[in-house]
Amino acid sequence: MSEYIYEHVPSGVDATGKSVDAPTLVQHEEIVRCKDCMRFIPQGTYRFNSGVANKATCDVIRGFVVEIDPDGFCAWSERG
Repeated sequence: MSEYIYEHVPSGVDATGKSVDAPTLVQHEEIVRCKDCMRFIPQGTYRFNSGVANKATCDVIRGFVVEIDPDGFCAWSERG
């Protein structure tokens, strides 16, 4: 099942400029979890200078690897 990011729009005018009488939710984009991202590196695969990573890692910015939670997500994730 897909997860999405929603924005709460108060009554008045929605994101398309249409007048609305009640608060609404506007769907923006699908969430891609770290474990489903193309930049995901499984636990024990990536080697830091001091040894093997104890957690899963992410190469979100080339050359800058960080330890992550596989169930997390970020703004740069892309389905792999």
